[in-house]
Amino acid sequence: MIGRIRLIGVLAAGLCLLCGESYTVVNEDVRESDASFRIRNFERTSYKALGIAQWELRAEEAFLYQQAGSTPARVVTYGFVFREFDDSGQLQSTVRGERGEMNNEEQQLLVSGDVFFEDREGRRVEGSEMTYDMEHEILTTDQPVVIRDRGLYSRCARGAVIYMQENRQICRGPVIQSTSGGASVEESINVFE
Repeated sequence: MIGRIRLIGVLAAGLCLLCGESYTVVNEDVRESDASFRIRNFERTSYKALGIAQWELRAEEAFLYQQAGSTPARVVTYGFVFREFDDSGQLQSTVRGERGEMNNEEQQLLVSGDVFFEDREGRRVEGSEMTYDMEHEILTTDQPVVIRDRGLYSRCARGAVIYMQENRQICRGPVIQSTSGGASVEESINVFE
């Protein structure tokens, strides 16, 4: 018994001598270095008072910026899908993108990198950057977008404003496509000239 204790003591001392002062610090390459938390395979659902889903957010990776004692003020996600539901719990709209930034205080969702938006009526908006006002249900962008709505195809060179509740959209700098001598030519229409 005493021999075993001595053997364990000698092995522990030997291991301590091998440890020394040099150790390797692991530096992780993160996209959002100032975030409070980093979560992989992130899922979050917000519910209304009656227990009906209001919106759902899923992402491959999320970075949460938290203020003391409150819900995260800002959530930055990568590889995400955002779904919004109406008062009866039916899917109202879906937004997908490479990067999304949700600001809970301002009820804003800033989406960038290969953005795709679709509402329940089948309207699709594709672009590189968009802002979605969750409270007023307004989608805006100053970047070129493509809108597909009920068989119509619109390219907006200077962005668009889409009012979801009113089912109305404003295309800034609409682009028309015409054929001239067998070649396709695209022109931007400026109605203010």
